[in-house]
Amino acid sequence: MLSFKKLLIKNTTWLAIGDIFSMAILFVITIIIARSLGDVAYGQFAFILAFAQLWQVLAEFGLSIIATREMTNHKHDLQKFLNNFLSLKLIISIITFVLIIITVQFINKPPLIKNLIYIAGGYIVFYTFTEFLRSVFRAYEKFKFEAFIKISQHIILFILIVNAIYNHSLTQATYAYFWSAVYSTAITLVVIYKKFTHFSLAWDKKLIIYLLKESWPMALANMFVIVYFRIDTVMLSLIKGDQPTGWYNVAYLLIYSLSFIPYTIMNSIYPKLSQLAKTSLEQTRYIYRRSLLLIAVGGFIILGIANLIIKPAIIFFYGNEFTPAVQIFYILTLAVWFAYLSHVWLYTLNALGKQTFYTLATAIGMLINLWLNLKWIPTYSYTGAAWATVITEMIIALIIMIATEITIHSSSIKRREMPLPTPEKPFK
Repeated sequence: MLSFKKLLIKNTTWLAIGDIFSMAILFVITIIIARSLGDVAYGQFAFILAFAQLWQVLAEFGLSIIATREMTNHKHDLQKFLNNFLSLKLIISIITFVLIIITVQFINKPPLIKNLIYIAGGYIVFYTFTEFLRSVFRAYEKFKFEAFIKISQHIILFILIVNAIYNHSLTQATYAYFWSAVYSTAITLVVIYKKFTHFSLAWDKKLIIYLLKESWPMALANMFVIVYFRIDTVMLSLIKGDQPTGWYNVAYLLIYSLSFIPYTIMNSIYPKLSQLAKTSLEQTRYIYRRSLLLIAVGGFIILGIANLIIKPAIIFFYGNEFTPAVQIFYILTLAVWFAYLSHVWLYTLNALGKQTFYTLATAIGMLINLWLNLKWIPTYSYTGAAWATVITEMIIALIIMIATEITIHSSSIKRREMPLPTPEKPFK
C-alpha cells in the first residue's frame, strides 16, 4: 500500500515553503496598502482587483488542473501536448483581455479606476498563464521550481508595492501586481525550456477538441466560483460604497489567505491521485480518506487558532478604523472550513474524470449566493455578504461530498482518454 505520509512529505515540503513565504509577503503587502491608503482608497483598490478577477475564470478555462492530470499520464509526449496547450491558452487569454476592455465601459466608475482595471486585467491574464505553466512542474512532481518562482515573484511584488506606497500611488500599486505577474510568466517559461522541454505553438484539432471537452466543466465551475467569491466585493462597492468594501476585504483576504493549506496539500497529492485513479481504485480511496481526515482536523485547529488572535492582530496591524473586519472574519471562518473540505472532493473528482459534478454544485451555489447578496447586502451590508458566502460554501461542499462518495465507492470508474497527438502542424 502506498505510504500517504511519505507522499505528503515528499511533495508538500517545497510547495509549503513557497506558499507560506508567499502568503506571509501578501499579508505584509495587504497591511502596507491598507494602512497607507486608508479604508476608502483601499476599498477602491479592492474593487479594481475584484472586477478584474471576475474574468480570471475565462483566462484559466479549467486548463491548469486538466493539464496536470494529462501531462502526468503522458510524459513521453510532453512537448506535443504542451505546444497545443500553449496555443489554446494564448487564444483564450487574448479573448479574455478584449472582453475586460469592453465590459469596463459599462461600469459607473471614474476614468482612473477604469484605466487601472485594464492593468489589473493584464495581471490576471499573466497570473493565469503562470498557473497553467506550473502544470509541467506538478506533472513531474518537481515542486521546487514552483516554490522558487513563487518566492521570487512575491519578493519583486513587495519591492514594487513599497515603492508605490512611498509615492502614495494607487496606480503604481496596481502596476506592481502586473509586473510581478509578467516576471513570473517569463521565468516559468525559461525554466520549462531549460529543464523540461523546448516548446512552440501547434494545433492538433483532435487534441484541442479533447482538451476543450475536458476543461469546459472546470471552466464553467470556476466561473461560478469566481462570481460568488468576488461579486460580494463588487456589490458592496456599488451599493454601500468604498469604506465597508475596505473593511470586508481586509477580513476576506486574511481568512482566505489560509486557503493555501488545503490547496498546497491537494496539489502535492494530485499527480499521484491522477495516476492511481487509472490503475488502483483501492489506493485512490485510501489517499482520498487520509486527505479528507487531515484537512478536516487540521483546518478546524488552524481556523480556531486564527479566531483567537485575529482581533488584536487586526487592530495592531491595520489600525482601529478596520475594527469591523473582526466580525466579518469570525463569520467567514465557517465558510473557509467548508472550502477546506471542498478542496479534497474537487481534486478527487477531477482525478476520476468526474468534474461535471463540481460544475453543477458551483452553479447552484452561485445562484444562491447572488440571491442572498441581493437580499442581504442592502440591509445588512458586509455581514450580509459574509453570511451569504458561508451558506454558499456549505451547500457546495454538501453536493460535491455526496458526488465524491458515490463515485469513489463505485465498483469501477471509466475516464475518457486523451487521444495520442498526431504529427504537429505549425500554428498559423
